[in-house]
Amino acid sequence: MCPPGLNSWCKRARTKAEGSLADFEHPKPLDANVQKVLSTIYEELSSDELLQRCVSRFTQNDNESFNKTVWQIAPKHTFYGAKTIEIVAFITACTFKRRF
Repeated sequence: MCPPGLNSWCKRARTKAEGSLADFEHPKPLDANVQKVLSTIYEELSSDELLQRCVSRFTQNDNESFNKTVWQIAPKHTFYGAKTIEIVAFITACTFKRRF
């Protein structure tokens, strides 16, 4: 998306125009310490143990999906009384018990 040529503001485009793109090394976008911390977090979040728990449905997404189902039946932009919301919640709960 950057303009080509020797006068480009993009270092990669200038290097390409000079014919030495093979030697171009893009600068690291993050400091080495930040990369180390993020790498640790990434490794923890992608561990086999955690991913295995997600496969078994031990996630918070069930609650989010429950709420979404409630608001699909009784949209937030329309006013409903407490009793109606209670009935919708019961219907949604029955649906979830059947599904899981």
